[in-house]
Amino acid sequence: MSSPVNEVLADYVAGRTTAGEMVRAVRAAHYGAGARSEPAWRSLVETIEGSVPGALELAGTTDAPGFALKPLEGAIPGSFETALKEAARAALAAWSEPAIPSPSPIPEPVPLPAGKQAEGLWARLVRRVRALFGG
Repeated sequence: MSSPVNEVLADYVAGRTTAGEMVRAVRAAHYGAGARSEPAWRSLVETIEGSVPGALELAGTTDAPGFALKPLEGAIPGSFETALKEAARAALAAWSEPAIPSPSPIPEPVPLPAGKQAEGLWARLVRRVRALFGG
């Protein structure tokens, strides 16, 4: 995901920007560059579209496909603030860099009983074949 949208989402979740500014940034990225297919992105856009129904303008263009969707300016109802913050948090969590797992420690070798030596692969294979043929 592009970093300007991530920055706006992080600012919105932290309370440094308004819902309207976050909605404008997400809509511009979504409708300007085409729809993305990530589940977190779809969930965020669906939440935004549900918060302000009818917030898109259908306009004709000379480019293919012959129309464009333009976001309209509108106030976000306060009842949708919680849903918008949750969707923004989920999108940020989905887009954050995965933590690199620390390598697991190498296990200590199991000590053999006294008087026994470790057998190699060939020694074990020969022993099994001999046992198969009664030897």
